[in-house]
Amino acid sequence: MKECSKSIARRQSDPNFLNRYFSGDGIDIGGAPDPLSLYRELFPRMGAVRIWDLSDGDAEAMDGVDDATYDFVHSSHCLEHLHDPGLGLANWFRILKPGGYLIVTVPDEDLYEQGVFPSSFNSDHKWTFTIFKQESWSAHSRNLLVMLSALGPAADIQKLELLSASFRYELPRFDQTLTPIAEAGIEFVIRKRPDAEIEYGGRRPPDGAMSREQFTQLTGIKLPRPAAPVPPEGQAVVAREILQAAMAAHRAGALDVAETKYRSVLDMSPDHADALHLLGTVLHQRGDNRGAKPLIEKAIAANPGAASYLNSYGLVLRALNQSSDACQVWAKALKISPGYLDAHNNLGMTLAEMKQFDNAETVLRAGLAETPDSAMLRTSLGRALLLKDDVDRAVAEFQSVLDMDPAHANALNNLGVALNLMDDRVGARSAFERALAADPDHVDAHFNYSHLLLTEGEFEEGWRHFEWRLRRRDYGRKFDVPQWDGEPLDGRTVLLWSEQGLGDAVQFIRYAPLVAARGGTVIAECRKPVIRLFEHVAGLSGVFENREARDYDLHVPMMSLPRIFESDLDSIPASIPYVEGLDPTPVAATEGALKIGLAWAGNPGYSRDKHRTRALAEFAPLAAVANVEFFGLQTGPAGKQEPPPGMVFTDVVQDVLDFHDTARVMLDLDLVISVDTAMAHLAGALGLPVWVLLYKASDWRWLLDRDESPWYPTMRLFRCEDDWPALFEDVAAALRQFRPA
Repeated sequence: MKECSKSIARRQSDPNFLNRYFSGDGIDIGGAPDPLSLYRELFPRMGAVRIWDLSDGDAEAMDGVDDATYDFVHSSHCLEHLHDPGLGLANWFRILKPGGYLIVTVPDEDLYEQGVFPSSFNSDHKWTFTIFKQESWSAHSRNLLVMLSALGPAADIQKLELLSASFRYELPRFDQTLTPIAEAGIEFVIRKRPDAEIEYGGRRPPDGAMSREQFTQLTGIKLPRPAAPVPPEGQAVVAREILQAAMAAHRAGALDVAETKYRSVLDMSPDHADALHLLGTVLHQRGDNRGAKPLIEKAIAANPGAASYLNSYGLVLRALNQSSDACQVWAKALKISPGYLDAHNNLGMTLAEMKQFDNAETVLRAGLAETPDSAMLRTSLGRALLLKDDVDRAVAEFQSVLDMDPAHANALNNLGVALNLMDDRVGARSAFERALAADPDHVDAHFNYSHLLLTEGEFEEGWRHFEWRLRRRDYGRKFDVPQWDGEPLDGRTVLLWSEQGLGDAVQFIRYAPLVAARGGTVIAECRKPVIRLFEHVAGLSGVFENREARDYDLHVPMMSLPRIFESDLDSIPASIPYVEGLDPTPVAATEGALKIGLAWAGNPGYSRDKHRTRALAEFAPLAAVANVEFFGLQTGPAGKQEPPPGMVFTDVVQDVLDFHDTARVMLDLDLVISVDTAMAHLAGALGLPVWVLLYKASDWRWLLDRDESPWYPTMRLFRCEDDWPALFEDVAAALRQFRPA
């Protein structure tokens, strides 16, 4: 319901609204859906009212609006949507003229949310509000008495009222604001005291008030000049106690509680450096790095010598894909505190991720020179060597950690990864199982162990461990609806959402018809390149770009569907094609020549991409096969490579828009030959003959020692054992024997 409109009759009966609050020119923040200006003629002193909404800018910052611009500032049910309502309130107060009024309504947590948060009535609400409570049921509760007091001595609270007159307490829980009468909110009005009034300690002198000198002459009494306002006695002690409680909650992993308490400290002391830093850390841990960044920057400005602040700031910058800047910040932290192990560790690992392996090793060894027995640094050194593909030395570092601490879960997990790459699956299995025995909640150990199990065809146990991927920080997506786990849908709508690469989405969208068969409506979210392609998958009623779908009852990540449907080697849904109804795009070739599509490079950001990506020149043995013409399916910079001498080659994807267009081109080819990329999945989903070139330590989905795939019946696998030239000779020999069906 329109909450501003609902308030008009009540406000018309209040002389304060008629004669004081709505007087002069104002601004209505968040007012576009239901503007106050619609009712201007009902308030005789109201002038022009500017509407400020999403298109005008950030309602927290109010950038572009000068201080002391408006006679009144109005906002109906906007504050609860802001990332930082304290900051928003301060800026709304900033743009108010002295003597003017700030009029705000917010939902009351007990009348509106009624004990449930995140809100089940409005999923965009970030906060709940109460006038005052000793304790709230909501971890995101904001105490308005504390918030309003943080506005300082200029804030004269004229009104703070629970809007409960039309609320019916006897009814079962539902959103009563959907009725024509219930407001279920809190309204507060703040008058901005002029400077002279602040000086008088809150007394508003009438026009023509006598000066101090006149008063002294008339009465003989000399008025003392009051000192500048100071925080109430004991406020610093209270802030310190709240901070300690927040830190305890933070250490215990109760991030919601910690956040609320850090914000309470900042309501009392907006420049409290530790609270700013720790609140920024909480937001970073939640994945809200854009929100964390300004908080930690403000903390650093208040205390530039705090190396821990710089270390946290580096983590935020790295999460925002500003790794070079993060490295500079950590280097600065190490100048302040040369023995700061966390900064050594973060700098070293980030350099390794940036493929600056020598620099990474130098930084990590410098830290080890300071603290030789640091298991953290030695494990990170092993990980850096692993990224460098120096597996033997990596294993030595992990083993060195385990010599000191045989139950070190991180070292055991990384050792398992290294041994798996060395084809020692027995040793890798033992390492993962020891890691999980030491730390049953070790997310990465579960995830890596799942890869080993799935590679060996142990699907039931593998899918169970594979679910732990959803607890990783890079899987930070949250939903307001439950996750579907296979139960009958009974007409409900379920959202399938893609998680990782485009190839993963193409592989697992095959489950859409099975989900639809459970009796509901199925929609999907995916990256833009596959949207039009997925419109040709049976069972889907709609396909949307990531985070654009609305109005669904349940959600499920696509890669959880094999577990839900208990897929094993005999029951994988492999009916092909499962992308249908596409018209081929003709590909011109010499009459009688075989038309072979080639894809040779994967995503260069993948840590082990060098073991799957090949150069087009390496396909030279195929050029010697008679009566064959080749067609490039490779996109990106690698697609510009020159073909080997003698190869009849045409680039056919230079002008394609997405996978839909690429699929139409593929349909006119006789065979697709690809490294382990999304192009291989696309050809398999279309039911086309496709050969995939794999390194010996390949992805789990290709299993072990097989030349066929249970996922794609038309696929043939070629496996490299450290000799790519020999593999290409084998592919050329097979191509000489190939005859299209």
